[in-house]
Amino acid sequence: MSGPVSRPDPVTVLLVDDEAPILRALKRTLGDLPAELITAGDGAQALAVLRTRRVDVMVADIDMPQLDGLELVRAARRESPLTYRILMTGAATMDRTIRAINDGEVVRFFTKPLEPAAFHEEMKTLVERVLRQRREGGQETRKARREALYGWLAERFAGAERIERAPDGGIELDLGRVRQALAGAGVAARRVIGA
Repeated sequence: MSGPVSRPDPVTVLLVDDEAPILRALKRTLGDLPAELITAGDGAQALAVLRTRRVDVMVADIDMPQLDGLELVRAARRESPLTYRILMTGAATMDRTIRAINDGEVVRFFTKPLEPAAFHEEMKTLVERVLRQRREGGQETRKARREALYGWLAERFAGAERIERAPDGGIELDLGRVRQALAGAGVAARRVIGA
């Protein structure tokens, strides 16, 4: 009997612009990506989202009232440092671009009006990067846990860490060797082996 299959969380993309038609256009452009698209109408709403859930990629307009995009990416860098940050603007200047890169560690900078195909391709690449990092990070985490377990076994119960894989992929243990290694290990270990 098997339990429910766990599905990975979708990549989350937060789109931030104070113009509703722009947000709708961005959602249409990115609608086929394997990602959950969330929108925010201003920087304050975007920060509230960043504080309450994981966001993998944030795309924000620079020119917004109150909390502009530059202030937002600076705050996002503190609040959600693992989020990829992207800015869009209709008035790109070298000064703004440099400030965005230096202060907010922005990974991409787009000028409006956006070229939909190029924007889509860049976003697809970022979504794939997030998914790849999750896969690799998960594998690294499992490997580190396995190595820590083997180290713990070797330190406390010499010989018990000898685990081999059967041809069908199952784990084979020499129970006699494990019992022998655990026999002198104390009361807790004797409970494990039933001695």
